[in-house]
Amino acid sequence: MRAAIILAALIAASQSFAQEAGPVAGGVVSSKEWTVHRTAQDKTEEFTGDVRYRTGTTVLNADWALYTHSVQQWQAKGRVLVDHKLDSGDLLEAQGDHAEFNQQSEKGNLAGRQGVRFTRSPPEDEQDYGSSNRLEWAGKNRAAAVGAVHLWGPRLEAWADRSDFEHTIDHLKLTGGRPIVLKLPGFDESNSDWIGAVQADEITVTKDPRTLTADGKARGWLDFTETAGKKATP
Repeated sequence: MRAAIILAALIAASQSFAQEAGPVAGGVVSSKEWTVHRTAQDKTEEFTGDVRYRTGTTVLNADWALYTHSVQQWQAKGRVLVDHKLDSGDLLEAQGDHAEFNQQSEKGNLAGRQGVRFTRSPPEDEQDYGSSNRLEWAGKNRAAAVGAVHLWGPRLEAWADRSDFEHTIDHLKLTGGRPIVLKLPGFDESNSDWIGAVQADEITVTKDPRTLTADGKARGWLDFTETAGKKATP
């Protein structure tokens, strides 16, 4: 479930980047070059080389960025990296090659030539990892990893075509390609040491209470014996 928190924090990171872009976006972005283009209909601001934006505990880096004022649209390209630190001290990171965010619709995405990768690094625990073809988000509460989704960490590992996170009800839904979830020791609060796997048409993981629900032609297995030392491997 901690992998879902990565998606939620990336929404906040992208929105905080966009919300401070007022009449002149260059006031909140640093880069080697900054060029303002004006026409009768529009104005764009282009940032080239070591583009960097920091606000509070969020940092965005890229090789190039463009802000189009008429449609309130951000674009970033080349080694796009977003870091966001939670109050808990956990560090969230997402990497890709191209990102877009629209302030009006609050919709955005992050993609890469070889997909995107995202991690969550707690101060005193093992990392959670994720990869997919792209990340998408809409508003403050919805995010999705799309295409060749793989989530893994010390408590579970999952594969699907799509993973949707709904912040308001705090659940992660896996769909497409007959998703699979491997449950590892420590998944729930009881720290049970049994392992198991389930495959279904749709799998939902909730945080409170910590549950896993499989719907549509579900099948799987449980192992209550040989569990010592078995963990997901990045």
